[in-house]
Formats: sequence, C-alpha cells, structure tokens
Amino acid sequence: MPMLFHTSHPGLAAALRRDPLWAQVSAILYAESKERSMKTLAAARARKGLKPAGTGYGGHFRAVQGFRYV
Repeated sequence: MPMLFHTSHPGLAAALRRDPLWAQVSAILYAESKERSMKTLAAARARKGLKPAGTGYGGHFRAVQGFRYV
C-alpha cells in the first residue's frame, strides 16, 4: 500500500530527503491564494444554509513537500 506524506517543516523534509526509504515526489515553493480557499469555504457553507465564515487556508509562504515511502 503506498504511503504519501506532506510536510512544510524544513527539518523533517531534510531528514526525509536523506533517508533512502523515502522519495520526494512533489514540492510547492510558494503559497496558494487565500482568496480561493475563502470562496470554496463560503460556497460550502452557503450550500448548508450558513453565513460565510470570512476565513480561509493558505496565504503563507512556506514550502510544502511531498514524500512517498519506498
């Protein structure tokens, strides 16, 4: 069974890159727009008949890296 793991912690990412049992499979070095997340969350809340929360995820500038256990 494949094991995929994503992290934004620089120390953990460095340790996983050094370990021969883990392979880096992705890297996003910039953040996604927080506005897109806010719109998605607002649409989901509207479908449930709720008011928009006015918040979202993203908008930070920390790299996210993906790893697969070999």
